[in-house]
Amino acid sequence: MRIIVSGAAGLIGAELVARLAEAGHGVVALVHRNPEVRANNGALVPSQEWNGLAPASGVVLTQRVDVAQAGLGLATDRLSALSDQADLIIHCAALLAFDADAETLAAVNVQGTANMLAAFPGVPFLHVSTAYVCGLKDGAIAEAPRDAAYGFSNGYEASKAAAEALVMAETTREWAIARPSIVVGAHGCGTIRSFDTIYGAFRLMAQGRIATLPTRTGASLDLVPIDHVVGGLIDMVEHWAAARGRIVHLCADQPVPIPMLLEAMRRFSHLAIPAMVDADAFDPKGLPNGERRMFQRITRHYAGYFTRNPRFDAGALRGISGRTCPPVNAAALARMICYAMDMGFLPDTKPRNPELVEGLSYFASK
Repeated sequence: MRIIVSGAAGLIGAELVARLAEAGHGVVALVHRNPEVRANNGALVPSQEWNGLAPASGVVLTQRVDVAQAGLGLATDRLSALSDQADLIIHCAALLAFDADAETLAAVNVQGTANMLAAFPGVPFLHVSTAYVCGLKDGAIAEAPRDAAYGFSNGYEASKAAAEALVMAETTREWAIARPSIVVGAHGCGTIRSFDTIYGAFRLMAQGRIATLPTRTGASLDLVPIDHVVGGLIDMVEHWAAARGRIVHLCADQPVPIPMLLEAMRRFSHLAIPAMVDADAFDPKGLPNGERRMFQRITRHYAGYFTRNPRFDAGALRGISGRTCPPVNAAALARMICYAMDMGFLPDTKPRNPELVEGLSYFASK
């Protein structure tokens, strides 16, 4: 297939471009300010600028665009040529910033989606959203349009829900929606190219800068390895007849309970562990001055994820391709923590005890 991928320099988009090309698809990678497409392991994906011709099998071509602009900022004839060559659009481009204002999020996540739909009329459209469009709803979350009775934890969730609505309103093209949850490092080794979103909160906790977090009994985080997310997207591409018209959760089969996350951190005795307090009794005004400022500036944007327990149905992908998510358990969490230490993102101390996690060959060289 000839596939156009927006957000192709981003974490998911770049790894997806690399894997699509390996699978023999011709890809036009739409980039914005950063022209480099780097796979999750940091390797530069071989590519050249799009020359107006359709990409050959296994070839990656790049084209600079701005999804926030009508026509993606391209000349009309160039955009038309690009659209005519496309068999499928995969829209990954998004602003993933929980603290951004609503206008900024809308310009990229909502209007950007509208611009992509308008730029490629009639071309099948695979939209990458987030499982957390469920907002504040807990319990079973179906692979279906979100329940409008529930609000959102932040403006990012709201913007992605609005973008989904635009896609689902399309009546003259085939579409599908993929909803990853919280994307973390590769399952077998913890590798992740950039430490975004929840990783920032983990680092502040490990450094002791977030010393108190509100939580609730039963709260969990749905952490999904990037290799499962990208594998699931490729399954949707290669089984398009089964995927079209569906909403597909790309999530863990079992979320990580908050106590499991804390236990994984305790295996590394040099990491600070935040105190978890009852969310209903939590008052940020009672925090020490520095931590209170940290809460207002950063922590509050993530705190809601530590008080909720959504359970995402992940049956659609199993039905499409048979793929299931490998378990995100204590061993997988330890691999992710070790990788973050090796990259200097988390505080480190060596040597490490190879018995920290039973049966982990990953520790053999540490």
